Amino acid sequence: MLASGVTIAIPADFFGDPNEVDTQIIVDVGSGIPLDNYPPDQQDQYCGIGEAISNRYVKEYKIPTACTQPLAITTDPHGTVWFAQTNSGNLAKFDPPTEKFTEFDNPVWDDYFQALSESVGEKIPARSMMWGIDYSSDGSIWYTDGYHDALWKFSISDESYDRLQYPNPEDTEGVFPQKLTVDGSRIIVNDLLGSRISFFEFAQVGQEIRTFAIPSPLENSITSGFAMDSEDNVWYTTWIPDETGILVKFDYPSYEVEQATSMGPQGLLLQEFIEFYQFPPEMNT
Repeated sequence: MLASGVTIAIPADFFGDPNEVDTQIIVDVGSGIPLDNYPPDQQDQYCGIGEAISNRYVKEYKIPTACTQPLAITTDPHGTVWFAQTNSGNLAKFDPPTEKFTEFDNPVWDDYFQALSESVGEKIPARSMMWGIDYSSDGSIWYTDGYHDALWKFSISDESYDRLQYPNPEDTEGVFPQKLTVDGSRIIVNDLLGSRISFFEFAQVGQEIRTFAIPSPLENSITSGFAMDSEDNVWYTTWIPDETGILVKFDYPSYEVEQATSMGPQGLLLQEFIEFYQFPPEMNT
C-alpha cells in the first residue's frame, strides 16, 4: 500500500540570513582551489588539457577557472547561460553577446566542507554531482547537489547562496537528488537512489514550506527522469537495474485538491492518484 508518508514542514528561516556572508565575484582566478582537489598526477585526467576549439558548426569557450567540471546548465529569460561547477560548488554565468564568464564564489559551500573535513579529521575534496538546474521566476537559480543530499538556491539580485538539506527519511538507505524542475511555486526533484519524486511547495502558509514525496511502486528501484504534461500530471520512470521498470502517471491536480480538504492524520493513499504502465518484457533496463 502506497502512502504519501509524513509531510515535513521546513521553517522558512531554515536558509538563514543571506546577508551574513558576501559573495565574491570571480572573473578569472587562474588555477585556484578546484585544481587542488586532485593530486598533480591526476589533474590532466580529470581536469583536461585541451583548449577551446571551434568549427563552422560549433563554437567553444574556455571557462576562466581551471578544473571546475561544469555539469547542469540552463538559461534565464534574458538569454544568459547558467551552469553549476561540480568541483567548486560555484554557479557561473555566460553572457553570449559579450562572451564573458562570471563565476560566483560560494562561501556557504566552503564553510560546509571545512566543517565536514574538521569533523572527520581529514580534508574532504569539495566536489559533487550536480545534474539538475532551473531558473525560477523570483530571480533565482536552483540546482541539485547529489553527493551531499542538498538543493542550492542562488539569488541573482543578491548574488548569494542558500543551502537546503534534502530530506532523508529513516526508512531510506540513501538519497541522491538528481534532476530538478521549477514549476511556479514548487520545485520537483527526482531522488535517484531514494526511489521517489519529491515536491517542495514554496507557496508558504505561515512560516512553513511543505514537502512530500511519491515513493516508487517498485521496491529496490531507481527513480529517474520525469516530465509534466499540459494537464499538470507528473510522468516519471522507475526501474530495477538489469530487470524491468514502469512508467508512472501521478495526478497532481487531484492530489492537491484532496490534500487541501483531507482530515486524515496519516495523509492520502497515493494509489488513488497514480497509474502505471509496465515496460515491455523485451525492454531490459
